[in-house]
Amino acid sequence: MFSEVCEVCGGRKVVKQETTLKVVVEKGMKDGEQIVFRGESEQSPDTSPGDLIVVLKQLHHDFFHSRKGNDLYADFTLNLKEALLGYKKKIKHLDGREFFIESPKPTQPFSVRTIAKEVIFIIRL
Repeated sequence: MFSEVCEVCGGRKVVKQETTLKVVVEKGMKDGEQIVFRGESEQSPDTSPGDLIVVLKQLHHDFFHSRKGNDLYADFTLNLKEALLGYKKKIKHLDGREFFIESPKPTQPFSVRTIAKEVIFIIRL
């Protein structure tokens, strides 16, 4: 029997409450990486709370088909006229930015173009 009961927990030693945590996914984080919130899991009386672990899962993208390290890879197809005379294509990046990839000269089949700090393209004819 208790002489006093805690007004906050009612003698249960644990208070139920909802907490909102902000998950920050940094640029370059990989599939399977973990974001750990120390001591944020569910609590039980007389025990220390464990960690809440968020595991990142990379989703499929229609345009960017793969990733190697921090490099994104995408394919696009040129018609014969574009392959011989040059091309200019507008690309929408993952963050919504749009930029152009272009070449004023002929392009060989399966050539690879790298846009520094943007993306790597494999060009199919």
